[in-house]
Amino acid sequence: KARDYFAQIEGQENAFLVADTFYQEKKWQQALSAFLKYLNTTPQGQYIEEAKLKLASCYIETNQIEFAEKLVDEISGSLNLKFQLDFLRLTIKLAYKKGNWLKVVEDIAQLKKQTGTLDQEYLYLLAWSQVKLGKESEARNLLEEAGLNPDEVLSDPENEKISNVINILQSGDYSAAISQLQKLIAEGVSPENSAIIHFLLGKALYLEGNLQEASQYLQKAVVAGNKDYLEEAYFYLGDIAYQDENWSEAVQWYQRLNTQNNLDLLWRLATSLQKSGKEDQALDIYKKLQGDNAYSERAGIIVLESLFNQKKYQDFLQEATRYLKNYPNSTQSEEIIYMTAWSAYYVGDITQALERISLYQDRYPQGRYFDELESLAIDLMIVQKNYQNVLPKLLNLENKLKGEKLEYTWYRIGSVYLKIEEYDRAAFYFEKLLGNKNGKYYTRGGYLMGVCLEYLDQPKAALKFYQQMVESGLKDEWVDNSQKRISLLTEE
Repeated sequence: KARDYFAQIEGQENAFLVADTFYQEKKWQQALSAFLKYLNTTPQGQYIEEAKLKLASCYIETNQIEFAEKLVDEISGSLNLKFQLDFLRLTIKLAYKKGNWLKVVEDIAQLKKQTGTLDQEYLYLLAWSQVKLGKESEARNLLEEAGLNPDEVLSDPENEKISNVINILQSGDYSAAISQLQKLIAEGVSPENSAIIHFLLGKALYLEGNLQEASQYLQKAVVAGNKDYLEEAYFYLGDIAYQDENWSEAVQWYQRLNTQNNLDLLWRLATSLQKSGKEDQALDIYKKLQGDNAYSERAGIIVLESLFNQKKYQDFLQEATRYLKNYPNSTQSEEIIYMTAWSAYYVGDITQALERISLYQDRYPQGRYFDELESLAIDLMIVQKNYQNVLPKLLNLENKLKGEKLEYTWYRIGSVYLKIEEYDRAAFYFEKLLGNKNGKYYTRGGYLMGVCLEYLDQPKAALKFYQQMVESGLKDEWVDNSQKRISLLTEE
């Protein structure tokens, strides 16, 4: 009725009185709009301070905490003394909404000191804050002294609904839990409970398999930073990213977890690091997993693969020796011994390379790398000038190969015979290389054929082969060498 009269009276100050009637009726949204209108149209009005106080209160009641906090900060330093108690009451409500329970208790003590008594509303706020601080017995005593029933006051319908949802979740009825939580959110939840509700909804969606929507709610909960569920939220978010193969994001979440004593999480973190290109960090974790556990053998394999791919051959040899000792019956032994042979070769340890090749060939006479390692052993024996022992291996290998590998074997047989001065035999193999003009060994075969013929005192025959190379139209060192021999032979 008053509002109707105020609305009919002309003058800007009446806009405040209209807003105040909404405020008295606790019609917070309408009051909020009306106070904003008054403040915008009457910036120097006589009710400015009171309007700002009540606007801040409307913000709190409508859960617009950031706006309330900003307005409280704005008016805190310039408020008229007659509004100090109202301001204190406002800051108590704001602290309660923000979950700053200790400040609520301290400010209510100040309010009681100044007024000598407490309204029931602030008794409730004080009691609940003490409960949140773990002082439920003090809260109960306070309420009993005020003639109130603690069981009635401290029963929170919203908390009871949350507890009910937790029970539903534990029973495995995720759909029902999701439905209850969505209903709670639609009804509006208190700021102190919004984070836990977001977490529970994210968890329920995750457990039901709705990973993308779950991630949205879990991330909202993480932003709030409640330690009670933070680790669990990180785990779910890490798993969602891991399943999506979003490796960088998985790393982000798993690194926030305490993974030191959790082998499953360490494995996932290492895998995510490796997949996101952080090989060295992943390698450090895989090495930690090489102890006596379910992941140790697999971790050992990954460590070896990583070291080999990074061409850390010396480190690879050390780790491989340890692995083969710890897991002599591993299904990966053949592959690892093969890789040790090449690693020893790459670090220049010919003796160890030959030992590793011998070990492989003894264990796997029908192995898939047998001929490849036999070829490597031959190269190493040639480097060692062990010509007599290498020839039988070469001749045996000749019968197994085709194409370029066979041509390379002919080239090596010819080279060994050349080294031991059996020129006719050397020439026999070099001549074989001339059957494939497009082959890798064509020009060197022709040049070395000429060299053998010169040693056999057949310079004219040698000259034909040199000329054949020069006239081939090919360009390489063997053609150049052939040209030099032609010049020398024709000068003679």
